[in-house]
Amino acid sequence: TVASAGRSLFGRGQLLVVGQFASRRTSTRRRGARPWGDPSGHGASRPAASVMERLLAIGAPSLERETADGSTLRVTLALFDALRVLCPFTEAVRPGLFVLPTRGPSRFFGGEDNVLSAVADIVTDATGESPQLGVADGLFCAELAARAGVVVAPGGTDQFRARQPVEVLGSRDLAQTAHRLGLHTVGDFAALPPGRVAERFDRAVRHRHLVARGEVATLEGQRDPTWE
Repeated sequence: TVASAGRSLFGRGQLLVVGQFASRRTSTRRRGARPWGDPSGHGASRPAASVMERLLAIGAPSLERETADGSTLRVTLALFDALRVLCPFTEAVRPGLFVLPTRGPSRFFGGEDNVLSAVADIVTDATGESPQLGVADGLFCAELAARAGVVVAPGGTDQFRARQPVEVLGSRDLAQTAHRLGLHTVGDFAALPPGRVAERFDRAVRHRHLVARGEVATLEGQRDPTWE
């Protein structure tokens, strides 16, 4: 169902509320620069990861490939610095993808809508393009949300993840096998008993099963290790 709460957040995209979630139409991560509250989950003082952090994923497609003259890296560094002024816990995940936790900035700027608007302006000023923005719990779902232009309502990430096609788990072989078994969505795959998955599949698929179940926040290969 589509609620009547839809509105334009800013001139670059539309917002609709759909069921439990809403849809909206360096190394750049410097060594030692992540504070304890960053979204990476690597910080030694970070609280237990049993509850996934609500993240804003920021996609800048023009920065995904480096140029021979180094201009893409320069823009990436400038954008990263600008985003860290807005939120010091901003993290560069890989070329063209950044994330930041929404909780602190939302309190400071008076709500997520204001944070999204500010981030959109920062990215547009730095790159000349409108960003892909999405909000959800955990890196995996936050990136999916950004690809779709979706802001998942608090508490709606499990439903959002379950409705995704199984292909988003990043394995063609797994997707083909899952379809043969009648498992067409992430939720279908997640519903398999862990013991059955462990018997039938290898470690990489078992990891994807944990991601599908919402027990792990990040898909293997989602981060560029050279940006650590």
